[in-house]
Amino acid sequence: MRTSNLTPWVLGIAVLLQTLDATSIAVALPAIAADLDRDMLAVSATISAYLLGAAAAVPPCGWLADRFGGRNVFQTGILVFVVASLACALSTSLPTLMAARFVEGAAGALLLPVGRLMIMRTFVAEERVRAYTTFVLPALLGPMLGPLIGGVLVEYANWRWIFLINLPLGLTSMLAVHLLLDNFREASPRRVDPLGIVVTSLALLTLVFGLIALSRASWGIGGMAVVMGLLLGLLAIAHAQRYDHALLKLPLFQLELFRRALCTDLCCRLLMNAAPFLLSLLLQSGLGVSPSTTGVLIVMIAIGSLLTKPFTYRWVDLYGGRCVMALGTVGAVLSFICCAYLSPTSSPLLIGALLLAFGFFRSLVASTTAVMIFHGIAPEDTGAATTLAAIGQQSFQVLGLTGVTVMMQLSGGDHPDTASISQAIVASGVITLSSLYFIYRIGPVKARP
Repeated sequence: MRTSNLTPWVLGIAVLLQTLDATSIAVALPAIAADLDRDMLAVSATISAYLLGAAAAVPPCGWLADRFGGRNVFQTGILVFVVASLACALSTSLPTLMAARFVEGAAGALLLPVGRLMIMRTFVAEERVRAYTTFVLPALLGPMLGPLIGGVLVEYANWRWIFLINLPLGLTSMLAVHLLLDNFREASPRRVDPLGIVVTSLALLTLVFGLIALSRASWGIGGMAVVMGLLLGLLAIAHAQRYDHALLKLPLFQLELFRRALCTDLCCRLLMNAAPFLLSLLLQSGLGVSPSTTGVLIVMIAIGSLLTKPFTYRWVDLYGGRCVMALGTVGAVLSFICCAYLSPTSSPLLIGALLLAFGFFRSLVASTTAVMIFHGIAPEDTGAATTLAAIGQQSFQVLGLTGVTVMMQLSGGDHPDTASISQAIVASGVITLSSLYFIYRIGPVKARP
């Protein structure tokens, strides 16, 4: 690599572009609804459109990187994302905005898994934790900073600027990727599996649609879609078992470390992706904190994530990946559950300290687990491993959000109270502790994963 030290930063900044956009729109929904003369419920479908686009694009990401090279696929993802962002900014109707958001989600979904794949192919094993810790920080910061930036743009400019700022940032990132990174690709990439790509994408798309419907209390449609998605998933697995060059390379699950590290990552994602939503809801609806103060407090999670960088690779060197994952999981869960017992009289310093600790431990486990997944994976299999990991992560991202939403609906109705929010926080934290089972079964691993 010509400039390997810059690789994590270049890739990470491009991922920040996607994560900021995915989360900043939430605070702009009222402004969009007023501008397009639609109700809030209808406009909130733009978030669902983004998730559905991501679900459709995730399955072939590893194969595309193997076939055309990671840099080319990454650049294409940025370019399509920028064009779709411009279409979002120029939209004058809700259907147009939803279509542009679908394309935006599909393009953005390529960036994180392909970027991670490029990190794993660029750096040797002993350098991966340091490199990945740098790369993943923007992905962790985006969900925290997005609502804050979106709120400022909506209040002082216009909701369309949430999308317009993607143009200079995206084009600059694309130029940096082209000039500074090499285009790694497999010398003998796997043959295309069109049936596997179509069935797997349909399975994930249908499953995500069903989970979104369930989160909106559409039990009949949501349940049918989830069942259909699972059946299509079984069909994709059956196809993969019979086809030598299948998109889903199932023999990778025979690798103990890959299987258990991935299960650890997926269990943790049930908490990680639902946490910003639950904490924002708790602070504003449960504790009566103002939106601006909530934004400042949530940023403490981002600051905690930043503080992780100098510690992660040192602790992995000293204590091994398994111990660091266990520490991160327990620390993140305990600090998160403690938030459920906050009250309107709780000190802002206490709240900030808990969120800072949560961000620190969340980043610690996320960085280490992501690298452990690829430990021992042959170079020619990193694309296939990326596909399997990305499919699981996309599914569990939506599953976590759906789970906490359904829990609050069942206990608190359409307007959850403090008790139902706190119960969802505790339940999601306890469920996340199941990852300790997989961490324990990983067994001792070399200090450097």
